[in-house]
Amino acid sequence: MIHLQETTDYDLYKSILVDPEMWDRIHEDGEESKDMDDGGIPEGWHVIAAQTQDGLMGCFTVHSLPQNMNTWELHVNVLEPFREKYSSEFGREMMKWMSEELPVNVEWVKAQIPEIYPDVLRFAEKLGFRDFGEGRIFRKNGEDVTQRLVMVSRQELKRWV
Repeated sequence: MIHLQETTDYDLYKSILVDPEMWDRIHEDGEESKDMDDGGIPEGWHVIAAQTQDGLMGCFTVHSLPQNMNTWELHVNVLEPFREKYSSEFGREMMKWMSEELPVNVEWVKAQIPEIYPDVLRFAEKLGFRDFGEGRIFRKNGEDVTQRLVMVSRQELKRWV
């Protein structure tokens, strides 16, 4: 069973992001965990920690976009030891949380996923995210990698309740 809890504990959030395997997956070349800003969780960001009986498995973060208040951005960070056993349940609980907790004006949730992570693209697809084309370029291992822009609508989120 997975327990989701919104947190303002920056150290908890940071501990997930600076995990060596996680850091390598989510950051571009040249970014180092020691350089991570210790300014706390940005205003308007909702960090939802996920706990299992086996420990802290990760979190997801949603936040508004200044240029479009009807679309929020999603960041998913599940620690590697928990992915196989808990990813399906985590996905269901995350989608249910967003359906119930996002402000009523939010019509879309988007994410950008590097094409080099087909497992993450499949995870998003199983949850109902649709591919809307190319996002920004991600620099990884000396190569330019395209990110896919994936989105899910509020209507599609409702099926998880």
